[in-house]
Amino acid sequence: MAGREFGGQPELWQFGRRELLAKGWLEPRDLAWQPDPELRAAGGNDWTAAKNSGWSTIQAEIAELQQLMQDDRDRYLAEIDLQADNGPDYIVAFLGAHTGRYPWTIELINCGLSIGNIAYSFYKAAFKRVRPSFLCPGLAPPFGPPGHPSFTSGHSFLAHLMGLLLLEIPGIQSRYGFFPTPNTGAPGGAVPFVAGPIAVAISRANPAVVSWPGNTLRADDPVCFDLPQQLSSAINPGQIYYVLASGLVPNTSFRFSTRIAGPPVDTSADATQTYVIPQNPLPAGGAFNSPLMWLSQRIAKNRERLGVHYSSDTTGSRHLAAAICYSLFHEADPQKRIVCPMLETVKKRAEAEWPA
Repeated sequence: MAGREFGGQPELWQFGRRELLAKGWLEPRDLAWQPDPELRAAGGNDWTAAKNSGWSTIQAEIAELQQLMQDDRDRYLAEIDLQADNGPDYIVAFLGAHTGRYPWTIELINCGLSIGNIAYSFYKAAFKRVRPSFLCPGLAPPFGPPGHPSFTSGHSFLAHLMGLLLLEIPGIQSRYGFFPTPNTGAPGGAVPFVAGPIAVAISRANPAVVSWPGNTLRADDPVCFDLPQQLSSAINPGQIYYVLASGLVPNTSFRFSTRIAGPPVDTSADATQTYVIPQNPLPAGGAFNSPLMWLSQRIAKNRERLGVHYSSDTTGSRHLAAAICYSLFHEADPQKRIVCPMLETVKKRAEAEWPA
């Protein structure tokens, strides 16, 4: 039922490439492998640069998978084999849960699986990314690869979504949630979701200058913008731009272009409006200081060790899972909230099984 409720609201979670980036559901590096299809029609230098950059990203990711094959695969293969069709069982065993004592916790995991299978299947069909072993047969996965597309990673998406759903339960948070760094002995806490985009100032000038105090961007880093007021602009919401070395003031401001080291964007004809930089609820791709989310990340990483997923499949799926979980439980805008009454009911009953 939770899956049917979720699937019945496609306008709240089925988005195209640029909309995903403009909303912060994905980060620019998650899609660095794919040339923006909307650049194809115009052709020219932007399309050529996007193709070259995408191919360079794919080659770098395959080189990383070759290293994992040589260094890690044999040591992790037994675990990888068991997780191929039993990822949820790993999480259940980690929690020490079972149907006799924790029936609603198990049902919450089942709800996550039903929602997740619908979501990741849609995005696999949308992006149609070929498996790494198709481009590099020498990766030689010992079994598989699955016949469906690579992006998103079903294992990464489901593992992260299940972990995030379970950490909505306070009793699980205190045991397996996010712990302070350095560890003070305090119990674990809730998922530290990042709420909302970051407002920035962009000059109406040629070249345009983005003022963003405290940013950590460097030359050639990708960046996306959104325009909440949807007024005319030289900036396209959800298009990936690149920080230029010229005019870069670290932690303060930068110029940007449609391609690496390209001509700066000219916003002198823009209407006066608000610009924001989207933020994923769980930004970037570093390690989690949470035992449960560490396990989710391990399950996802093992698919790279097997040679059937790229690293951007892993991080992109993590970001999508975080965005969907945030939309299910924490989205304050009723127009964007994904409402699943059955999921809410199951979660409340599962909370009673875990005294805080």
